[in-house]
Amino acid sequence: MLSTKRMARNPVMKAHNSTDVAIFGGSFDPVHVGHLAIAQAALDLELCKHVIWVPAARNPLKKRRPFANDSQRLEMLRLATLGCPDFSISEVELQRSGRSYTLQTVNQLRNAGTIGGSVSLLLGDDQLEKMTSWFDWEILLSQCCLLVYQRIYSEAERLQSAIQSLSTACLNAGVDARIKLVEMQPISVSSTGVRQMIASLGQDGNSSDLLFTKLGQMLPPNVFEYIINRNLYGGNR
Repeated sequence: MLSTKRMARNPVMKAHNSTDVAIFGGSFDPVHVGHLAIAQAALDLELCKHVIWVPAARNPLKKRRPFANDSQRLEMLRLATLGCPDFSISEVELQRSGRSYTLQTVNQLRNAGTIGGSVSLLLGDDQLEKMTSWFDWEILLSQCCLLVYQRIYSEAERLQSAIQSLSTACLNAGVDARIKLVEMQPISVSSTGVRQMIASLGQDGNSSDLLFTKLGQMLPPNVFEYIINRNLYGGNR
């Protein structure tokens, strides 16, 4: 089980002008212990000093909408990050109408004084392969460093190939590529897997208890309780 230790309550988001900030965007549908381990690893490895979690209303590169609604995903994030002063949450993308792009988010957080100085984007290696399809990616990478973590199903060779391809694209575009690896064990938990396991709860009486135990290892306890109490993702125990 991945550690999700948290101490003091996370504060209301304030300006971090003297610190390096990492923006961790995603659907977080739901947020799980893997997400927390990734963010904590970035802090522990001193790749950043503060992580701003930015739940997405809808990923422009994905056709489907999140399964849980915005307020539910936001509340699960609040529960998951409860007690960590190095984490804060921004609702900037949930409050934006229409398509939402990461460059907009970075600029909006800068203009609001929420972030200052160096900014990083915390993302998985699968997003690295898609980076050149992002909106105004050249401008985005001229402003932000990339903190990349490896997913469990990804191969090291594929990751290195993605880094090389993006570095070449940046060179051709006249952009200084700044890519750092979040060196940790690949995360074996996925939101898709969590949703599938929750949906199967109660469908097979012989395996329900085992699934319940496994889910308890994949989700922060308060998030798991929130999901079960509201019957999110089709869970039925």
